[in-house]
Amino acid sequence: MKKIIASTLFLVLAMSAIGFAAAADKATGDVGYTIGIQRYLSFDVHEATAKQPMGGTLHYSDVQNVWYTVDVQLVRIEGSWAWLAGPVVEGNAGLGQWLYAVVYDGGTPGSAGDVVWGDFYLTQDAAKAAFDAKEDPASTAAVTSGNLVVHSADSEPGAPDICTKIQSGTLLDSVGNPIALGFDQYGYNYQAHMFLGYYDNALRPAVPVDTGDTLVMKWNDAWLSNGDCNGDGKLDRPASYIGSGAWETNHMWGTYEQDGKTCTWDYFVKIVAVPSDAVPIGGIWYTASGTEIGPDIWGQFAIVQEVSNDLCAGQNGLLDKSSAGPGFGKY
Repeated sequence: MKKIIASTLFLVLAMSAIGFAAAADKATGDVGYTIGIQRYLSFDVHEATAKQPMGGTLHYSDVQNVWYTVDVQLVRIEGSWAWLAGPVVEGNAGLGQWLYAVVYDGGTPGSAGDVVWGDFYLTQDAAKAAFDAKEDPASTAAVTSGNLVVHSADSEPGAPDICTKIQSGTLLDSVGNPIALGFDQYGYNYQAHMFLGYYDNALRPAVPVDTGDTLVMKWNDAWLSNGDCNGDGKLDRPASYIGSGAWETNHMWGTYEQDGKTCTWDYFVKIVAVPSDAVPIGGIWYTASGTEIGPDIWGQFAIVQEVSNDLCAGQNGLLDKSSAGPGFGKY
């Protein structure tokens, strides 16, 4: 019984193609989403310019009258993505903690395809470390209402793009289904580089299931891109993953019965493509300098972090972490 997870939080944005080169990259929005209950998020954040430091504000509320305001102090915006972090400074929840959140703009009008992630941290250092490493928060939610805008220099009009995008409607997935923006019937959102749905639907059954364990997969462009640049009508992926910089996370959770009681579990794993000079020894990948990267998986990848929580199985927390560190972008 293996594992991955979908969760809670907030943020997202829609792309703006109009702006001035001198303006800061920014993200604004007023959105709604549901995780058990109806929740609302508004935000206005920007990167630094010569005249102002990075920053902004974020406000959360829900139908149970929980609310808080975040003084956003760290902002990174790249293309359709934004990474944010800051302390909770007002409210009836989270005071003294830091929020770290990731925002994705689905590229369609309104909220379609928009996704938000977020976690709380007890200290500034922990939140900043997650922000610097572009960590993948556990909490995940698809935005269902509202208006969002991301303005990024990376999304400005420029040289003609020879690659075919998902927006064209002509690209196919691995089983021949047309790919569209937003989530498909199984839970894949290729534009957002993620899957959010039931575990059994990840294999695209003839009839999607509507119950079972939950799975969230997230990957970067090197693992599976959201465009076709080689003209084969499918999303691009490397001919060999070794040295590609690709990564993926799997987060699962669910329940099972054991000895007359219901057991709850969740499992999280980070997987990275090994560097071109990595060496496999006894089922473990090592860097050229001899530092252990992690256990081999699928011949071209290493597991750099595993976390499992299952009291019935006697598991609670970190199972394994790479000696080289569990962050992305190292290889």
